Amino acid sequence: MTLGENLEREHIEIDGRITSFGAGLAADELPTAAVVGALDDLRRHIYFEEELLFPALHEVGLVPPLVVMRQEHGEIWAIMDALTDGLTSGVDGSHLRKLVDRLVAQLHEHNEKEEAVIYPAADQMIAAPAQEALIAKLADLQLPAAWVCEAAR
Repeated sequence: MTLGENLEREHIEIDGRITSFGAGLAADELPTAAVVGALDDLRRHIYFEEELLFPALHEVGLVPPLVVMRQEHGEIWAIMDALTDGLTSGVDGSHLRKLVDRLVAQLHEHNEKEEAVIYPAADQMIAAPAQEALIAKLADLQLPAAWVCEAAR
């Protein structure tokens, strides 16, 4: 699998888990552990992009789309924080559903752009050895404690 395919697979897995949580909320179930894990994985995914992928793409000249991606990461991060706060403070299910719906909509819009522009550029513009190194790092990557995306700092 290419770097782009690996990242797209993460989108599908993470988004599916968040969507399943929303479906559980609609059925008055509250499987919070599943969504907390998905949010953790989404934060780690954003970390990989901002700290490893985007600098590699910047080096090969892809700059303007990265500005947009970082801005959207900040918007996604804010929704994740609100959702996490809602889960820990015990807000009602309807408020959580609204947050999940916002997050799913934002991810859909954001992921379409990454999958159409960023990931193909990574597969085409980053040299094969560097791609292989990034794929290896993606497999074992841990989110550093207290790390937040650039636009949320």
